Amino acid sequence: MDAMLIILILLIFVGGGTVAGLYFSGAIGNRGDPAPKPPYSPDITEDQPQEDQPVIDFEQQEEIYPPLPESGLPEGWTMDQWKYYGEQWLERQN
Repeated sequence: MDAMLIILILLIFVGGGTVAGLYFSGAIGNRGDPAPKPPYSPDITEDQPQEDQPVIDFEQQEEIYPPLPESGLPEGWTMDQWKYYGEQWLERQN
């Protein structure tokens, strides 16, 4: 009987302490305070403009490939072939 009483008292203290700790840490119970932000979240409100960052328009970006020879594309070549193999063709012609 004494062992049961000791176990019951321990359970009350442990359980009560756990509930009190959770309550005072703000994990349970609503004290009207908004939940804190994680330390890694930026403090940006919707009213603040975000920093100006360059906008890259990939559709308007020029494609980079070797310059076409004065005579135009080699006979039978497509522009896609020239983009990938044009540099090799130019080296072989020189």
